[in-house]
Amino acid sequence: MSEVFDAFWAAYPKRRGANPRAPARTSWDRAIKKGASPEALLEAARAYARDPSTKAGTEFVPMAVT
Repeated sequence: MSEVFDAFWAAYPKRRGANPRAPARTSWDRAIKKGASPEALLEAARAYARDPSTKAGTEFVPMAVT
């Protein structure tokens, strides 16, 4: 499962400002426990990164914890 989170973290768009990994991992684990598919979360991060309206590299990218 850690490999999928690592891929998620690599795929998630970078942002200016804080984006702590540990709280994001906690939220990831909580979502999985509630029934979310790790592959679906990974694909969602990839789709978000591909979206032209995503302002990667700015403070307008939400932290991965959310």
